[in-house]
Amino acid sequence: MCFHNLHYTGIIPSMNSARIKACVACYFRYKRQCNLVSFERPINTYFSKPDIFVINKQRRLIEIEVKISMADFKNDIKKRIWGYRDKMPNLYPMPHQFYYAVPKSLEEKSRALLQSWKEESNIYGKVGLLVVKEHNNRSLLGYNDVYVSITAPTNKSSKKIPVKDLITMVKNQSATLCSEALKNAKLDMVKKPKKPKKTQRTSKIPSSLGGGVGIGSS
Repeated sequence: MCFHNLHYTGIIPSMNSARIKACVACYFRYKRQCNLVSFERPINTYFSKPDIFVINKQRRLIEIEVKISMADFKNDIKKRIWGYRDKMPNLYPMPHQFYYAVPKSLEEKSRALLQSWKEESNIYGKVGLLVVKEHNNRSLLGYNDVYVSITAPTNKSSKKIPVKDLITMVKNQSATLCSEALKNAKLDMVKKPKKPKKTQRTSKIPSSLGGGVGIGSS
């Protein structure tokens, strides 16, 4: 579900991974006009498990990994996937583009970390950085809150995703859509109890004003 048409009032909680994923997914689907955005792992032969998979108009894969803390970000350099992708590119290919997505408060530290990886790892120069703005007042939450801090280089050796893998992605994403639809339907079934209607009190008219016994009666 995308939130580009929803207004939020009051204070918005601190940025979390779910909010970043929603904004980034909307960014690629609506602003970048990519054909398919999925939160499901699409292809079994791919070793990596990023948070968001995107298929662009050329049917090439873009991977996005969400990070909400620097500790989590620093641990990424230790992942074996980067070594596997260099040593066995046919088995564990690099996507067409790879992005990290972070909240605005981590932008400068993330840029510095990626720069430091230049000397320690072969990751630098292969990834980009997306930043999601943070709000603490009324705001329009959605794809306009996402911008590119570092453009991810394109992998010239990347190949088009086979149609059978696209079908698998659509199938998995459809299952997620059905699950979310059921959750929303169940929420609609839980209705708040109706408050009883207030009854208006009627005051008796004094007999001196014509109430009680009618005029002319004995």
